[in-house]
Amino acid sequence: TPALSPNELEEMGYSFAAYPFDIMCTIIESVQTKLEDLKQRDKPPESPSSETVEKLWEISGFNAYQEEQKQYGCAQYKQEKVEAG
Repeated sequence: TPALSPNELEEMGYSFAAYPFDIMCTIIESVQTKLEDLKQRDKPPESPSSETVEKLWEISGFNAYQEEQKQYGCAQYKQEKVEAG
């Protein structure tokens, strides 16, 4: 597939383009930077805030996954209903 600019893709009718190699490189660099930072510390990092955790769950789709578990009556939620009720 030829590498086209966002403008060229828009002219072809596309409204969104992802460049996987660039995205992966950015992720890898970010992870390497964070790991190096952790390596240099003399104590563990602080726990993330509840807002950060909630954002991660939303972005990753974990909230939707939990809702599906409830919908289909997975064992964990069945047990919670038994204990509560």
